[in-house]
Amino acid sequence: RIFYLDEDSWAALLSDAYDARGRLWRVGVAFMAPSYDLPAPWPDPFLHYDLVSGAYALNGWPSAAGWMRHVRCPLAADLTAIRLDAGGRGLAVGHDGVVLATADGGATWATALDGRALARALRTRWPSGGGAELSVAREQGAAAALLDVALDGEGRAFAVGAFNVVLATEDGGLSWTPWLDRTENPRGLHLYAVRRVGADVIVAGEQGLLLRLDRERGRFVSARAPPGGTLFGLAAHGPVAVAYGLGGRALRSEDGGRTWVDA
Repeated sequence: RIFYLDEDSWAALLSDAYDARGRLWRVGVAFMAPSYDLPAPWPDPFLHYDLVSGAYALNGWPSAAGWMRHVRCPLAADLTAIRLDAGGRGLAVGHDGVVLATADGGATWATALDGRALARALRTRWPSGGGAELSVAREQGAAAALLDVALDGEGRAFAVGAFNVVLATEDGGLSWTPWLDRTENPRGLHLYAVRRVGADVIVAGEQGLLLRLDRERGRFVSARAPPGGTLFGLAAHGPVAVAYGLGGRALRSEDGGRTWVDA
């Protein structure tokens, strides 16, 4: 085995393991992070990748067999978010309008949507007109970047992305409906996160945009929130939600995303 040491910390950050015939069969990587309580950089966690079997082990998150195994992806696209429900059904979204679906906890995945199908859906729904934000969505079409997905129970889900792209499904991802005209986002700002909060669904995005799902009206409406910078993520527990983003900004809601205050 060969170890490669970091010149500043003298920690072994890389390793090559060879079999009895002298052939490389396993590689290891340690991820350096600052440990402020020491204080010193500390290599944790560790990843070991088996080049023969295609399995890898990441310390701290082992599977039942102690190894995590690669699964086949039907498309070569950058994935940005994955959500699974308690029954093992889930969706993954990414660039190029990609949505993947699983019914077995991620062991296998199938294509639920790709950029070409999304482009056709956008052109069919809005062949022309509809404002500048819809024009941008039609033009990007197959290159649409989906950035997050939220499961809303009983086969319902929402995917959001750049340029106000919002997609909804009622059948676990078998079919998708564009909701670009059902958002109070007239400037077509990017939507970075979507999350179910209790019985509600909320969206966070560019320039501090916060939306919540009005189920009676069937659209995402603006939430009352202090003005501020872009929000990149959402976290939720019960009816409480936190939105966070640029420059350390954080907002808190205790009513399912209807109103927000600085955290």
